[in-house]
Amino acid sequence: MQQLCFIGFMTLIYLGSRIFSIKKEGNCNRKKEWIQFIFAEFVFGVIGVTLLPIYIRIGYHPTWDSIDINIRPFHFIEEYRSLIQMDSFYVSIAVKNLLGNVLLFLPFGFLIPLLREKKTTVYYIILVCFCVSFCIEIFQTVERFLGIGLRIADIDDILLNCLGGLTGFGIYKICSTIWHLKTPR
Repeated sequence: MQQLCFIGFMTLIYLGSRIFSIKKEGNCNRKKEWIQFIFAEFVFGVIGVTLLPIYIRIGYHPTWDSIDINIRPFHFIEEYRSLIQMDSFYVSIAVKNLLGNVLLFLPFGFLIPLLREKKTTVYYIILVCFCVSFCIEIFQTVERFLGIGLRIADIDDILLNCLGGLTGFGIYKICSTIWHLKTPR
């Protein structure tokens, strides 16, 4: 519920600011506005999924012991593999986490090249996905320390998010190649 309220509130703020800006400028590129709107909604969704809900715990006193951070690459992926071998119950959890982290950042790789006026490279996509994902993990750690969040900072999430961004960029490259082939020169 917090996620939907957040996304709705941010959408109203975004639309209000864009309407004000368009009225002030007097012109509007509809295609670019739609892409910016989709990108903004995607960003609001990522924030909603990764940082919300926030829990209020009365009487909680933050300690460093409450923070869980995984800095060993592929640790949780290996852990899921061993859990799945013990009990098939963990298959859906593993798939949701692994595939979810990839799919979550797929739009970054697709939408960023559409928004940029400069040529977008694979290195740029990796850098953006890494920085955004790293910031999310930092915020999750702060939330965990403050006792308002339950998520664990994990290097695997960063790696999977970057893979998602690269996959989205690959899809963008394929689509742009197909589109250019159909466009008369």
